[in-house]
Amino acid sequence: GTYGTQTLLHTMKDRGLLPRLSAKLGELTRTNSEGLVGAQTSDRRYRKKHGTAKADFTRGVAITSSIHPDDNTHIEPVRYGRGSNAMGALTVL
Repeated sequence: GTYGTQTLLHTMKDRGLLPRLSAKLGELTRTNSEGLVGAQTSDRRYRKKHGTAKADFTRGVAITSSIHPDDNTHIEPVRYGRGSNAMGALTVL
């Protein structure tokens, strides 16, 4: 990921292995996700709207689309596979 790559490049530059690497390395670094916004539903609400017994959002394509509403914003709907329950700790009920 970004952090590991930055560490590797800085180390190599400091050791003289990449002498032509820009001094700007790391100045515009950012994470892959500056903000997370979640949505969830109850099984009852999902069943009422869709007729199936239980909501399962773990199946399907992980990222289906992308939009840039302005020059500084990039939005992607993302789904997480079964077993990615650590994301649930980031939600507020």
